[in-house]
Amino acid sequence: MRGSDESHGLDRRSLLRGTAWSLPVIAAAVATPMAAASTQDGGTLFLTGNAFADAGIFLAGTNYNGATSTVGYPINSLRITIFLPEIDGIADTLVNASANWTAFRERNVVTLMNRIALPAGAESGDIGNVQITGPFPAGSTYTITVAPDTVETVLVGNLQFNGTF
Repeated sequence: MRGSDESHGLDRRSLLRGTAWSLPVIAAAVATPMAAASTQDGGTLFLTGNAFADAGIFLAGTNYNGATSTVGYPINSLRITIFLPEIDGIADTLVNASANWTAFRERNVVTLMNRIALPAGAESGDIGNVQITGPFPAGSTYTITVAPDTVETVLVGNLQFNGTF
């Protein structure tokens, strides 16, 4: 028979020490799938153009480069939306958009979308020359959004996501 001062298996300190060592391993194992999911490459949209007061927004050379993309985009799912000041006199020359893109304007909102499916690794080609003209007063603002958020957007020229004419 054992005395009351003898140990039976693991004592509390050994158990706590083992638990302390295992927590970082468990945390790393849980974080790894989340980190792997966040490395999804949605390609790069180069949004190329300029915005000028009393003139408008002019896009030329804008294109989607999906060479390294692990994500595909069905038709009309890659969107560039430009929210303009609500003024009279907005005109557009959207007919110059390439065959791979469609562009339309409803009042003060211009939307460009991929007209063709873009599988992973594909490129869209140049969007074409898109001109949105109007008497936009100096200091008035515009907003550009790109969806979905898996695509990286690089602004080239004086365009800004939250810009000022």
